[in-house]
Amino acid sequence: MRKTIPKISNLTMNCLLFNLKKTIRLTLNKLAKYFLKFKVKLSFFHNNSQGDKIRVAILGDYLACNFLFDSKELDNCEIGFILTNRYPFFSFLSNRRWKKLRFLYFVPNFAEDNYQQILNYCKTKRIDYVFIQSGDFLVPAYNYLNTKLNDKGNTKIAVKCSLDKSNMRDVLNDNNISFVKKVTIECPEDFHKIDFYPCVIKPNIGTASEGIVLVQSIEEMQQALSVSQNEKRTTEFTTSYLAEEYIEGRQFDVEGVLVNGEVIILCIVEENYQGFFPYFNVNWFLFNAFISDELKKNIKKTLKQAFESCGLKHGAYHCELRINTLGEVKIIEFSNRMGGGFESSILEVTGNHFADLYVRSMLGKEVALTKKKNLFLVEKYFKNTKEYNDWKNYLEKQGISYSTKTKNYRGQILLLRVYHEDEAVIKALGENFNMDYIL
Repeated sequence: MRKTIPKISNLTMNCLLFNLKKTIRLTLNKLAKYFLKFKVKLSFFHNNSQGDKIRVAILGDYLACNFLFDSKELDNCEIGFILTNRYPFFSFLSNRRWKKLRFLYFVPNFAEDNYQQILNYCKTKRIDYVFIQSGDFLVPAYNYLNTKLNDKGNTKIAVKCSLDKSNMRDVLNDNNISFVKKVTIECPEDFHKIDFYPCVIKPNIGTASEGIVLVQSIEEMQQALSVSQNEKRTTEFTTSYLAEEYIEGRQFDVEGVLVNGEVIILCIVEENYQGFFPYFNVNWFLFNAFISDELKKNIKKTLKQAFESCGLKHGAYHCELRINTLGEVKIIEFSNRMGGGFESSILEVTGNHFADLYVRSMLGKEVALTKKKNLFLVEKYFKNTKEYNDWKNYLEKQGISYSTKTKNYRGQILLLRVYHEDEAVIKALGENFNMDYIL
């Protein structure tokens, strides 16, 4: 009698493939780590370094730092990395610079307990400057080390504002800058202190909109807090939670650098979350957002006031803000680092290399923006294939080129990117699909 081979369901097959890919990725990452360690040991014996070269260390955790590592401003520097074991080591091998890696040092994490150990290593290696690409959790160690090694560290208050949203809100509210009502949530009894709805609940220490929930009433607070607690990223930092009044209006990311307190804006990106509430999953981004010169001037003025209020003067910055119905600038959060994931797109639409400008600002060189490009870029995320097909059909009918990429971003399945130099084309696209930026 012939035995029947049991069928494997699609779900089971997808799970098997997912686990196989994960195992392969982890294995490759370990191999890349050991290869790099071996390479660094060899370079120790064949080190032809020059004593007058600036030595820099890049801090890295779970996010790759290739964009920073690839900065041409580091061409004449000796470069090393200080990393945790969560770093995606295989990303090194896709970078043209991996052969120039001079040192590699591992730490459990970048918590305060490890600062002295890292500082001792930096002094041993004669490190002049420390850099980070992205990750709010690296900001405290980054500033501590630069304070000890050079004059580019920022104040402790600036560091707290970059890391902890409640601290930032207290500083801004105390100085009457972008005033927003807020309540710190440490236990369910604190729910009754909230007298403003709708509100947004979020981890005080968090990133990438993780754990942020829009709440309409006190009855929804417990469930929203549970969601926020489950979705926040696990880090070496403990966190309470923050409830803030919800600001109606357009939302923007502002990316740039600081030169001794001077605010330089590199790019303004409009972002939209409609269709995903109560969660803040991305609907679309528009790089080189459509805003008036007057509004841009007001944004820059508000950023300068905010940064001065906490003593943030050096390095890169990433700021999220909203323009309320009265036209007022309301800062949501800011951090002393580049905007994670935006760096390559900003280079494409502005012609300015974010990391180059950041490195120049830290090394005391002149920082000047170029005017080589002024492209618009729409990045649209889709919940389903129908929405994607509607966009695809429209773009093809209009003869507008686009690119697509499958991306697993909180359940969204496709990412579509549209570049164009004609503002009218992008505005017509927005009008056809009821996108807020045409208003």
